[in-house]
Amino acid sequence: MNRGNIVCFIGMAISLMIGLVIYLTNGSTTYISGSFEKLGIKLISIDYPKIIKNYGCDFLWGYALCSGLQMFNSNAGSRLGLLKVITASMLLAIIMESLQKVSFISGTFDILDILVECGAICIAGFITNTYMRRHQNEKRCT
Repeated sequence: MNRGNIVCFIGMAISLMIGLVIYLTNGSTTYISGSFEKLGIKLISIDYPKIIKNYGCDFLWGYALCSGLQMFNSNAGSRLGLLKVITASMLLAIIMESLQKVSFISGTFDILDILVECGAICIAGFITNTYMRRHQNEKRCT
């Protein structure tokens, strides 16, 4: 695994872990929290600010999605490669949110969720692409 993939993996893993903690501790009854309760595990409830409760997991999921797809980007650091990853990430985010609208998967469809996810995807793409370019420039100089 090269340095760029390690950065992408770390960004993805941290985002998913923080998102899972928020998801499990925000006090809502979900499929996953229900499964924990069936096992006799009582989860604590944290009163998060409304913006974190409503959009934190969506932001972190979008960030993790883009970071994860960047690991498979063979044109890491290029604008075309970045555009492909951002486009694929946004399409998948829109599809997943739209499936909530038709009740195919559980959740509440919200256009703001899509905007938050798309913003996170752009931020992840920018951060990863900036790192990849700097890393490639360091390789050329040595």
